[in-house]
Amino acid sequence: MKKLIAKLLTFWIPISSVRRNLRNKIISIRPVINTDFFDELILKYDELQLKKENIDTIVLGSSHGAAGFISKLYSANSFNLASASQDLYYSYKLVKYCQKELKKLKNIYLFYSVFSSGFELQKTNEKERCTFFKFLFNIPYKYETDKKLEYFYKQTYSYYKKNKKNIDTNGYIEQTIFFDKNFPIEKRISTHLRENQRENNQLTYLNKIIDNCNLNNIKLILIIPPARQDYKDYLPNHNILFEKLYKIKNLPLVIDLYDDTNFEYLDFGDFDHLNKQGAIKLTNLIKEKIGLNI
Repeated sequence: MKKLIAKLLTFWIPISSVRRNLRNKIISIRPVINTDFFDELILKYDELQLKKENIDTIVLGSSHGAAGFISKLYSANSFNLASASQDLYYSYKLVKYCQKELKKLKNIYLFYSVFSSGFELQKTNEKERCTFFKFLFNIPYKYETDKKLEYFYKQTYSYYKKNKKNIDTNGYIEQTIFFDKNFPIEKRISTHLRENQRENNQLTYLNKIIDNCNLNNIKLILIIPPARQDYKDYLPNHNILFEKLYKIKNLPLVIDLYDDTNFEYLDFGDFDHLNKQGAIKLTNLIKEKIGLNI
């Protein structure tokens, strides 16, 4: 692809040597590490190492969980290990990691979103994020590696050493950057609906999470996060969106807040991510509902 782009950008240059040198420079351009995501994962990883002796509850899932669950508000021993674009494969591998590393682990709360049943991180244009899961948690790539992932992995070590920081939030990092109000909602919807309808059996990993939690006597609770009304207006109804999930055998407790009327427009930073106000509301609501079901 780079060679094709280089040819298209330089075909008009009349001097062959100049044209060739410029093409070689374009082809040699390396991708840039997405430091925002890496910083998020580093902060969570480093804090978890400091507190893992006392953590009994882990939150997993994508950015909906990362933005929506305030750990310390829930309990002193809960930890938010959810992260942007965390698919079910990586959630499953993190379950295995936590079972090994957290001696007091009793509960796992897994956020499950509209797109979860079909989303695969390594098949997206954000696949470099797989590198950071591998570097920090030693999670193998789901598929065979490639030159781009190899490049990111080589760059990751030096970046990590230069950017070690500390937080004391039990993994919660307030989301302050959201989709711009002019971002076309149809584009967001089409991506999520495509993943929802994709037949690639990502729920295999959810079944593995269920089995692992049952085997290790860990309480698993699934949380379907709320969404803003304009987001839901463009999607099929709830029963269609989550049909695959509710067909799973031995399904654990599901706290389904997708259509919950407690959440208002001002609780969201964008179509489907809660702001801090909404996160406080969600965390308290989960705490209440889990308390009623214990």
